Amino acid sequence: MEDCQVNNIYKIKDLEVEYYEWAGQKYQFDEMFELTIDLDESDRNMAKIADSFPVDETYGLGTHRQPIIIKIQDIYDGMMKGTWDGRHPQMPVVKGYNSFIDKNSIRKTTGMFTPKIMLLLCDELNELMNADDYKSVDTVKQALGSIARLGRAAAVHLALACQRASGSTISTDLKNNIQMSCLLGGFDDGASTLMFEKDISNQAKPQIKGRGFVGSGNEIIETQTYFTQPHLDWEFDTNAALTFNNPEFLKQCKTRGVNVEELNTGWVKQYPLDRPPEDEEEEDEEDLEEISEDENAPVSEKVDKSDDDEDDWDDWDEEDEEEEEEKPSEPQGMTKEEVSDMLNEPEEKPTSETPSMGLDAPPSADFLDKLVSGTPNRDKVAAALDKIDSPTKPKIKLNLDPSKTKNIKLNLKPKNDA
Repeated sequence: MEDCQVNNIYKIKDLEVEYYEWAGQKYQFDEMFELTIDLDESDRNMAKIADSFPVDETYGLGTHRQPIIIKIQDIYDGMMKGTWDGRHPQMPVVKGYNSFIDKNSIRKTTGMFTPKIMLLLCDELNELMNADDYKSVDTVKQALGSIARLGRAAAVHLALACQRASGSTISTDLKNNIQMSCLLGGFDDGASTLMFEKDISNQAKPQIKGRGFVGSGNEIIETQTYFTQPHLDWEFDTNAALTFNNPEFLKQCKTRGVNVEELNTGWVKQYPLDRPPEDEEEEDEEDLEEISEDENAPVSEKVDKSDDDEDDWDDWDEEDEEEEEEKPSEPQGMTKEEVSDMLNEPEEKPTSETPSMGLDAPPSADFLDKLVSGTPNRDKVAAALDKIDSPTKPKIKLNLDPSKTKNIKLNLKPKNDA
């Protein structure tokens, strides 16, 4: 407001301000968070205040942990200045992110300014204002008076509640800066005079739950407040871990028939950044051991051959041996004279369809067709044609049934050596 020279925060328009990105979300510089840190061991009052804060047992720190309410801008600045170094700063736990942070966890950016309303609620004000620690009580009174005087312009509002208002609880300065007063249930003339500056105690209706009176300026209005049911009316953030510890949220899920287990997923392991989880350390050590073993092993040992692969290799070897045993022995290379003698052997009388042709001339496809179909010596002809040393004759293998040789015709083409 001072930089923009305005007297009300709502008058700030089109102003670019600092934003901070954490856990996948962007927050304006004035967003408030609860930051939990280790107590400062260098504090001279450490011994006195240590017992007021619990010792961490969840993450194995063994230190006294202190929660503080702070702006995200101050969290970021503290990271950059080293204020939180060694004190294990931890943000609220949200889904998908480790709540422990460092300099790399929060990133500064920019965005347009959005005015926000801050509401400070204080219940049992009598207990706070009448405490024995007079120094602390005086500090609280001054802070409340300052907020009451200046807070409205900065969108900061007070809501103070007590069982019975009295002059020791609400000072004249505080009362003059409170815009609206409310009395509920039964009240006497003293409370009525303090709050409304007149006695209306005879109008109180304590038998009606929620019935009360609201005073603003010189006007007093009888009003009926409504009763809220947290498990029906409240809204919860299911990305925050604290939500699942809230009994009202569990009641709400039960009333609405929502499965809490389905919502309670997506969390990651929470650990201080200087103390990674033990399981991750073990995995890293195992990986390093495997790498070192692989590097030192001989080349022949680096080939990973499983038992299944060995069985497959054995099966292939057995199949190859069987194929070699079943493979018939083929005749060695034959000359043209040996082929001629083989064809002229009088094993059986040739049929009239068997053609004759000298071997000096290259055989035609029609000749071979008739030769195979009409010659009983089919196996010898097949062996001869397969091993003959003439490049013009195709290499073929025949394994034919004698009863079907007359019904088979071969379309032969010269083999391409390429």
